[in-house]
Amino acid sequence: MSTGSLPTSLARVVKEHGKTQRVARLRERDAIGWLATEAKHRNLSLDAQAREALISRFGTDLASIGAALDQLRESDGPVTGDSIRDRFKNRPEEPVWLFSDAVAAGDVQESLRRLADFLTHSHPLILLAYLEGDLRRRALAAAAPDLGTLTTWLGVQPDNYPAKKAWRQRSQTSDSELRRAIAALARADRVLKTQPEETHVVTLERLTVALCRWFGGQAVRR
Repeated sequence: MSTGSLPTSLARVVKEHGKTQRVARLRERDAIGWLATEAKHRNLSLDAQAREALISRFGTDLASIGAALDQLRESDGPVTGDSIRDRFKNRPEEPVWLFSDAVAAGDVQESLRRLADFLTHSHPLILLAYLEGDLRRRALAAAAPDLGTLTTWLGVQPDNYPAKKAWRQRSQTSDSELRRAIAALARADRVLKTQPEETHVVTLERLTVALCRWFGGQAVRR
């Protein structure tokens, strides 16, 4: 199985002798449905908090969720959200777009949770690099007269998803908020490159809360 585009020579062979099948990216709500079914098969009773705790710990990693359910089936006592969080300490390796979507929704609590999960496996500068790209797309979207112009400025294909996403979100952020975000991102970058590591997480948490306010429009939730 391959993700993205196939090399030209391989794509030609597949077209002549085989077939391709597009597989949708698994989302957390799909994982929750899978989890409920698998718990039932194992005669496990999980309330909403227990299911949310498993998703919080393992994300959409179905193999890890299945292994956790097997362990829970052998445990004594009720399975609760607290018992799951105490037993399983790992955090899922999360794609950065989950953090970005939470920020765009103005959901402070969810954004901070996604931030913590991301930083468990990835360096803070990787997150800043992503945010710089996202902010650039937002700034260009605010100035572009139409989507076609935006994709031309970005040098991407007309169906590029990040460009289309920035175009849809262009009305959520004012010019002054974009300027504040640029300045805040520059400050965070300076802190991460010059200050002790102990300051990095709190710097990113403050940046996250601010971005929720600037990028979330009227949808900010705490």
